[in-house]
Amino acid sequence: MKNPLPAITGIGLAVYPLAVIAGIRFWEVGTLWMVLLGLMTLRLLSARWFHRQTLILQGSLVVILGILLALPLWLELDFMLGIRFYPVLANLAVFSLFFSSLFSERPLVERIARLREGKLPPEAIPYTRQVTRVWSLFLFANSLVALATALWAPDWLWGLYNGLISYLLVATLFAIEYGIRQHQRRRWSAP
Repeated sequence: MKNPLPAITGIGLAVYPLAVIAGIRFWEVGTLWMVLLGLMTLRLLSARWFHRQTLILQGSLVVILGILLALPLWLELDFMLGIRFYPVLANLAVFSLFFSSLFSERPLVERIARLREGKLPPEAIPYTRQVTRVWSLFLFANSLVALATALWAPDWLWGLYNGLISYLLVATLFAIEYGIRQHQRRRWSAP
């Protein structure tokens, strides 16, 4: 049986903004901070990527997360702002994957397509680069909106946007791109 921990922590991090809104009523903000960093630590420790790294890098990452986890005990900071920044950082991390791949021979969408499809028709290569650009732009814009909600929105709006609306926007973009891709495939395979 596969390890369920990555899926459980992934779901926990995905619904985190909504859990924060619910949790504020029952927990201190420092507790929510520790829950977030605890989930991030579990996610990191259960990731295949982490296990392929050197012992020095593994240890460094665990120490950094440990320091962040203990931060509420050492300092009196605005932890709610830190909690609200998680969606910003998550969006920026995914944006950086897509955007940085544009400067490589094969952008991220092409790599994913090749994993799923194997050989791609020559016409699909520019399309995958364009889709990578669209996702990069979307993720950057989503990061800016997440930042705006983290800095200026009331808690309920921050939770609504980062816990629901942003996911609906991702699903909508994915559905639109999927429809366009199916149309393009028919064109590419037409004699």
